Amino acid sequence: MRGLRAFNMRGINLTIPHKVAVLPYLDEVKPAAALMGAVNTVVRVGDRLVGENTDGRGFMTALTRDARVDPAGKRVVVLGAGGAARSITVELALAGAQRITIVNRSPERGLGLVELLNRQDARESRVGSVARSVLPFPRARRSWSTQHPSASSPMSTTSRTSTTRRSPTAWLSAT
Repeated sequence: MRGLRAFNMRGINLTIPHKVAVLPYLDEVKPAAALMGAVNTVVRVGDRLVGENTDGRGFMTALTRDARVDPAGKRVVVLGAGGAARSITVELALAGAQRITIVNRSPERGLGLVELLNRQDARESRVGSVARSVLPFPRARRSWSTQHPSASSPMSTTSRTSTTRRSPTAWLSAT
């Protein structure tokens, strides 16, 4: 951040692990980014460095402008609970989604996102109480191929093996 200031740069984009590590060095963090706990863009405003997160806003632009869907009052299902899902769910909640259901392979990570959305500071920002449950996502069918060492072309003598793993499908409540 000292270099950003020293070279009088207008801003930077960040990725993991810097999205979180940069927070203490910023003069201001926009409210939605503060709820998410991460920024992906730092912009100079005068002498101040301001952190924002544009991931969720990009999704919302595609949803509202391109797909012409207004999430206000709607029930929404989000697959995943990583950084992009965190940004998207905060923006959906700020846009007035009635309920957000998180579907994730690990219930613990999904519940973490639900808890983030239901925190007190989230409620004060109109986000809280929209996310109430996590549905563990069944793992996809995994298949792989092994080619016989004597095969002369990739299409000959191939064997396939498939396995299916399923996670429990019980709903988990975070409220």
